[in-house]
Amino acid sequence: MKLTTITFIVLLFTTLLGCQEEKINYIKLDLKNNSYLIKNQIYPTKLSVSGNIHSATVLVNQIEIDSIKINQSDTFYNLELNDLGEDVSIEIIGHDLNGELIAYNHYSVHCIEDPIALITSPVIDQNVVSGEKIKVAGQFSEPISKVNVSLNGKVLAVLNQQNFDEYIYIESIGGARELIFSFQDKEGNRVKVETITINIDGAEGVMAIFNKTWEDENSSIVIDAYEGNSIDWEKMKTDQKVVGVIHRSSDGLRVDKKYFERKEKALKNGYLWGAYHLGRPGRVIEQARLLLDMTNEDDNTILILDLEATSSSNMMNIDEAVEFMNYVYTESGKIPVIYANHSVTKSLNQKLSSNILFKQAPLWYARFRSSIPDFPVGIWNDYFLWQFSSEINCKRTGSCLYNVPGTTSYMDINVYAGPKSKLRREWRDVSQARY
Repeated sequence: MKLTTITFIVLLFTTLLGCQEEKINYIKLDLKNNSYLIKNQIYPTKLSVSGNIHSATVLVNQIEIDSIKINQSDTFYNLELNDLGEDVSIEIIGHDLNGELIAYNHYSVHCIEDPIALITSPVIDQNVVSGEKIKVAGQFSEPISKVNVSLNGKVLAVLNQQNFDEYIYIESIGGARELIFSFQDKEGNRVKVETITINIDGAEGVMAIFNKTWEDENSSIVIDAYEGNSIDWEKMKTDQKVVGVIHRSSDGLRVDKKYFERKEKALKNGYLWGAYHLGRPGRVIEQARLLLDMTNEDDNTILILDLEATSSSNMMNIDEAVEFMNYVYTESGKIPVIYANHSVTKSLNQKLSSNILFKQAPLWYARFRSSIPDFPVGIWNDYFLWQFSSEINCKRTGSCLYNVPGTTSYMDINVYAGPKSKLRREWRDVSQARY
């Protein structure tokens, strides 16, 4: 089968004229235009379609290479590009139950030989000590122009030299951890990923991060609020441990009325700023677009996806969360922080243990108690923030695990296991990272 783009557009336009009242159909692959794909490698690529699409045709350079039966709105298609020229056109065409053409998408990518993306240091299962430097060395070739080194969703270094040999700090609790090397082109598109497992020995004097962490004088506090909370900014400034404010930006498709006003006041008072989106079921792309529109590519604001209860019909489920994260990453190059309670974290561990975006996303962990005896290790081995106090375990001001001046017992409170300076650096890294 051979189908030109012009022929299809004419057919699609004719079809749409007769059904303007209906919802426009869509079909898309999780691909970025002008990205680099390596020859003869298989890419499990997410295929998303509207409900009226029952089959799809894949064309490479206008030659049909696959026909796909669609059983659900999201599935995975194994894309493989064999020995082709460098510039490749990929078309995906959706058909309804009668075989009519009702949706179309087009991608232009570069098909290349496997580039050099070599890590010579550290080596697999190397032992390192928390709080000390570790050597990262290796090399890469074009079209790669840089490599991001991350640990548990935290970008530790961005290396721009084709032959790199640098030292970076490792600050983490002990245990086996994955250092992720994300090799990217000059536009920030990920070309290749290498993962090195290292064993981190906890150094003496490391902060107890699972037991009353807020009592350590070197810890930092972040509040998270929504329009229903009250904040007295002058009183809050008397607590020198409070470093940042995370505010609800949106709930499903509804905008929080206090978001922009609170952001202006927080920044004026010198606080770090974050935006969390409460995920609801359905219309996932619109929700993700709303978060991006509200934060407006602000590189000083961390983005958060709030997953309250992924098994509830009133909340975003795990498949929808993956779709949300994929869209934000595709559109902005950023990976949002994941907010999850104990049970949701366990569910994510079970279902998404190999998902590269979630493995690079920092975890904001909600557990309303003074200690965590059973942190659900899996995708994450520790947290970025721990939400330990809220109205759930704090009945009135004065009886909470921690009180922030100028707020009531209904204010959610979070701890960061480190001093202000370290949190500010990590906040900047999380908010500005392009993966």
